[in-house]
Amino acid sequence: MEKAQGKEIGSVLLYMGSRHQREEYCYGEEWEAYQAAGVITLLGRAFSRDQPHKIYIQDRMRETLDDIVKAYIKEDGAFYLCGPTWPVPDVTNVLEEAIAKDAKANGVAKKLDTSREIIKVKGEGRYVRGVDKKKKTKRARARCF
Repeated sequence: MEKAQGKEIGSVLLYMGSRHQREEYCYGEEWEAYQAAGVITLLGRAFSRDQPHKIYIQDRMRETLDDIVKAYIKEDGAFYLCGPTWPVPDVTNVLEEAIAKDAKANGVAKKLDTSREIIKVKGEGRYVRGVDKKKKTKRARARCF
């Protein structure tokens, strides 16, 4: 890894989600070790069924919107979305919220079309989606590679 070789890397925000941490937290110890080593800047875990109220990836993203603005917009970072197709609109909405928040802070919010900005960053290869188009099953299966 570049960081282990002493090379400077930007912020790495990793958001992951599943129903239950105990059953579906694939590579959890490794992700936590990367975070402890400073490779991963932020580890946003969302386990939707481990508590009475459901928590999804987009909820964790909203909690850390300032981090997304910094990594994705200020540092010209890239965003990779993997998994099923059903969270794509919600995750995209959070990215639009980050773009709007930055635009507002810079006084250009009224002039900005966030959906056009999403199209732009897709074209730049900064929003890449590798999603599974299969139908959502009733029972989530752990997708560990």
